[in-house]
Amino acid sequence: MLVLSFNGSEITVEATRKTVSVVLLSFIMAAVVLSYVMTPFSVYSHDVPADSDIEVFNLSPYTSHTDETVTVEFYSKYSNLDSSSYSVWVHDWTGDSGRTWVPGDGENSNHMDITGEVELDEATGGNGGYYYYNSPTGDYSFTFTITDSAPYTNGNELELEIILHDHSDAYWREPFEANPASDLRVDGIVYDDQGVPVEDAWVAYYDGTTDEGDSTNAAGEYTVWVPVGTYQRNVWPPDGSGLGANWKSEIEVTGAVTLAVNLLKEVSITSFTTDPQSTLVVGDTLEIYVTIEDTQSNAVLGLTASEFEVWIHQWAEQDTWWVNPLDNSNHDHITPTAFSELGSGQYQISYTIPSAAPYT
Repeated sequence: MLVLSFNGSEITVEATRKTVSVVLLSFIMAAVVLSYVMTPFSVYSHDVPADSDIEVFNLSPYTSHTDETVTVEFYSKYSNLDSSSYSVWVHDWTGDSGRTWVPGDGENSNHMDITGEVELDEATGGNGGYYYYNSPTGDYSFTFTITDSAPYTNGNELELEIILHDHSDAYWREPFEANPASDLRVDGIVYDDQGVPVEDAWVAYYDGTTDEGDSTNAAGEYTVWVPVGTYQRNVWPPDGSGLGANWKSEIEVTGAVTLAVNLLKEVSITSFTTDPQSTLVVGDTLEIYVTIEDTQSNAVLGLTASEFEVWIHQWAEQDTWWVNPLDNSNHDHITPTAFSELGSGQYQISYTIPSAAPYT
């Protein structure tokens, strides 16, 4: 994975004496280290001790949406559980840090009894690596559907609780998240440089407040749910894939949308220069030269302008641009006026300085 050190040049605009930084911020095959780290997870799954009263070993998806079905798999040393021997609840513990609520208090906007919609399926042996005890009993599964009602719509982390009433009220609580019905679906497929779907890539959308991500499945597919807004997107390939990561700013989400991602091989920026290197005026053309090499120091050929993202900055004190990079009076997300491949992995990006902020 390439880490850019944000090599840049400071240019003074003669008419106003404003100093701006020219930064090759990202290009499609480059990974950018931001001020936050996402931990890939969408399915919780692990081994369970054979003497456990009850333990959930798989809940997926971890983050779900209205009308989406959630699958739960759990192990219990007790066999032949039936509908009269268990109950299932969904909890929002916000505002009840002491967790004083008990089932006898009944349902309210923070606690929902979903036992009636749960039908247990009992496994009959090991199955695809998800069932860890190859015995006729012990592994159970069920599904439930996220509804457009509290506590799912409260906007807080939730807990699923399974209680075994016939076995001293043994219980297990498992966290999960449900997005509001107003959120919008963003999905797509992540491909490698050969057009093959990439499994286990992590795709994250972030706007300074919303922070949603998903891991791609075997078909390279991902799905996230986010509110209307403008997001930066980060895509991290699986370790050992030889692919570079992907960063894209200013993705506007105003409705459900499908956005594919293409990951290219890992590369590095081996040189970055500008011409002029010091002073220019509005209307002048700024030339940016970069050299791109792969991990074996071979020149990377055939890149296009769409694979580069270039910004020009006038940094303000305590600038928060990195929280969610947006084009504004201090930060110009440029559209090159010309782009050329010069050979040997070198590229030229041309930009005519406009009479507008941040230059004026």
